[in-house]
Parts: sequence; C-alpha cells; structure tokens
Amino acid sequence: RFHNAVQKVPKRRVMVFIHGFNNRFEDAVYRFAQIVHDSKAQVVPILFTWPSRGDVRLRSYTYDRESANYSRDALEELIDQIAAYPQVKEISVLAHS
Repeated sequence: RFHNAVQKVPKRRVMVFIHGFNNRFEDAVYRFAQIVHDSKAQVVPILFTWPSRGDVRLRSYTYDRESANYSRDALEELIDQIAAYPQVKEISVLAHS
C-alpha cells in the first residue's frame, strides 16, 4: 500500500507528522488531516504518534516527556524505513507542540 501511495504522489514526497505534548491520538489525526487538506500538500501523510497523556495539567508534562523520550528510537526506525524505499525522493518532518 505504501509503495502504491508513493507512486501516485508527484515528486514522491512523504510527510511525517509528530504530534506534540498533551495531544491525544484523535486530536493528532484530526490536526494532521486538516494540515494536509488545507495546505493541499501533495504528500503521502504518515502520522507518528507516541503515548501522550492528552492532559493539559502541568504534572502531565513529566509523563509526556518520558513517553516522547521512550519513543525516539521508534521515530528513528520509522524514518529509516521510509528512507529505505527507493521510490521515496523526499521526506519532510513536521512536528507540533
């Protein structure tokens, strides 16, 4: 599926979106879909999500910080896997917090 999606996108671009602190998965999906739609970006969108508490209280930042740190290796692996596809010509990373 990924291979087919990349083939259909001009310039074979992929955009990886990383949500920020205190963002729930559902909010990250909605925000990224809105960004891609509103910008009319011709990319294959990929959401990288990590276990955020999704709470705006100050003490939740500790949980989210640790979760984000724990997820760094998975993010690196994802980008490496995308870059390994010879069809992919450009990877953009968009991070939000």
